[in-house]
Amino acid sequence: MKWPWQTDGLSRNDRAQAWEMVKSLGLPADPAAVVPLEFEQMRSLDSVLDRIFVLHAVSAVAHGFSAQRSEAWIQQERLGGHLTPDEASVLEGANTDFEPYREQVEALWALFWLAGLTLELDPVEGCPDTFVQLLPDIRLEPMPTTLAWRSRARLRTRAEVQRAGYAAACLVWAFDQAKASGRPTPQLQSGLWVRHRFNALAWASGSQDWAQPVAVHRKWWK
Repeated sequence: MKWPWQTDGLSRNDRAQAWEMVKSLGLPADPAAVVPLEFEQMRSLDSVLDRIFVLHAVSAVAHGFSAQRSEAWIQQERLGGHLTPDEASVLEGANTDFEPYREQVEALWALFWLAGLTLELDPVEGCPDTFVQLLPDIRLEPMPTTLAWRSRARLRTRAEVQRAGYAAACLVWAFDQAKASGRPTPQLQSGLWVRHRFNALAWASGSQDWAQPVAVHRKWWK
């Protein structure tokens, strides 16, 4: 299902569409409960791309790829300065708690959309299983550069990203309410990844730094 987000700002209609989406999933809705993210200080395209490639390398390790080779690729692309301390510990082999970084592929997908590298960011569907095929294949020798992706990237408008951020915020709130009330819904599993997407879009808004990920699966099922 693709939701037809408009391109002229977060209007009353945009908000209504977001909540209709939430209700279509059988989740609670309260339009007064969610404050939209502000994107006045939206991060630059270069910053978004640097974060995409760092997440790609860290996610690869979390899915079983060589930490040494991932770190070598990060150094090749001069991205070492963009690693957070916890990401650096994953690449150095000091942190082997990989579950949060496996889930974070949904944050990566949101940023991939933000950089204009995929056409769709369906708020009610997870990233495709073929997503890894759209990223640099760091198994190759020599390892690829990021230049081809950087040359294709085009940052989406602030209005587009604001609407995606609002949809994600509505979903996070709705899943949290469903869990707190014990409300049954067959779509609860989706709550495991909507928060990662929201965190990525909140970071892109410039309102917060990139935070160490928490395994939403553990948090959700406590």
